[in-house]
Amino acid sequence: MLIPYNEGGPQYWMHETSGRLESAVKAYFDPRAKLSQKQLEYLKAYIVHWADAPCYKANPFAEIEDMAALHALIDAGRAISSREDIDNWIDQALELGIDPF
Repeated sequence: MLIPYNEGGPQYWMHETSGRLESAVKAYFDPRAKLSQKQLEYLKAYIVHWADAPCYKANPFAEIEDMAALHALIDAGRAISSREDIDNWIDQALELGIDPF
């Protein structure tokens, strides 16, 4: 289970309490490992949790284009169905300065 947001910020995967997300993250970073459907679901939930954090939505310095990109990132997270989708999502997130891993 993901820990609730800390003062508007997302919680890192290592703070998740069940251990399932940790296993999924480790499998994702092992190129030899095949992600199970459950692991993809855990990673997808974590990614959406991260991108949807209140701190990003309340950024007083964000331009309209930045907010549009953030919402597109959240939508892309909700559509994840493969390791390649996660790779693409991370690339997009890093362009916005968001790094959940």
